[in-house]
Amino acid sequence: MISTWEQVCTAVDSVLGERRRVLLGIVGEPGAGKSTLAEAVVRYVGDAAVLVPMDGFHLADAELERLGRHERKGAIDTFDGYGYVALLRRLRTETANTVYVPAFERELEQAVAGAVAVPPDVRLVVTEGNYLLDDEPPWDQVAGLLDETWYVHLDDGVRRPRLVARHEQFGKGPQVARVWEQAVDQPNAVRVALARDLADQVVDLAALDLGDRPGPDTVVAVPDVAPLPDDQPGVVLVVDAANVVGSRADGWWRDRVGATTRLLAKLATLPGRATSSGQVSRVVAVVEGQATAVADTPGVEVVRAPRDADTTIVEVATALDEPALVVTADRGLRDRLGDIAAVGPRWLWDLLDTGS
Repeated sequence: MISTWEQVCTAVDSVLGERRRVLLGIVGEPGAGKSTLAEAVVRYVGDAAVLVPMDGFHLADAELERLGRHERKGAIDTFDGYGYVALLRRLRTETANTVYVPAFERELEQAVAGAVAVPPDVRLVVTEGNYLLDDEPPWDQVAGLLDETWYVHLDDGVRRPRLVARHEQFGKGPQVARVWEQAVDQPNAVRVALARDLADQVVDLAALDLGDRPGPDTVVAVPDVAPLPDDQPGVVLVVDAANVVGSRADGWWRDRVGATTRLLAKLATLPGRATSSGQVSRVVAVVEGQATAVADTPGVEVVRAPRDADTTIVEVATALDEPALVVTADRGLRDRLGDIAAVGPRWLWDLLDTGS
């Protein structure tokens, strides 16, 4: 079971590999957090990823009324399953042209055609929905069109009240929202849960802290730390390499090893550099996943994380005899560091870009 953000990143890196395009399916019961996880994965990969929700294939309300299914909107037969399967086939094969896909607008409660563009350079398509592992035709074709499927788990005690609250947010009264969840959503949830064991991975959503995860185009400003007194020894920079590389949208996702190698070359210029946090005595860069294939760089101590980088960074920083300054925007990691000082990637990039 995936229960940490580091495991999510490792799983994404693994499924991407060197493939030209990957389709990742995220499935789960209504209200489990499929969209939350899918959006976080897309942010992690950046411009090379696009979210394609299954909800874009909701039948229009007028058609549901004609079919007598409007009061069950969200059930498996209220979607255009054949259209969704056809789209997945296009996304797998049409990599030389932009594919336009529909999306579901919750405020309108209607699908909007051509709302999402999947350009040729997109490597990761994340699609999320309830019925990706269902065995009823044509849904039984979906799993075979996906490279990997993740099942999102969230306890009913959290999931169901959250689903009721979402219905209220989008216009249903409290009583109507509760009845809808019990009469419509819950039977769908039972159906979805039957396919859980078919997923390649199960993700424990409650164990993940996704709210503040930065994407590759996110610059996280972290206040600078106070300067060290003159009689204190130099400061050791402990760099969360993946986090720093991912803070700039410069195409790093196409070549993680190359992007990390370029960062290491820049970091090698820092020992002896005076900063507002003290003189840099050493630089330790912690790398993980695909980036562990980087070559050693003179001037930088490269530590290859055997598991998740966060644990290794905490171990390295706490074992130092000199003051450590950890460079990361990961708030979960910073919480684990306790009293050890931390700054964000912007602090480091400013230092590297100015050369002072």
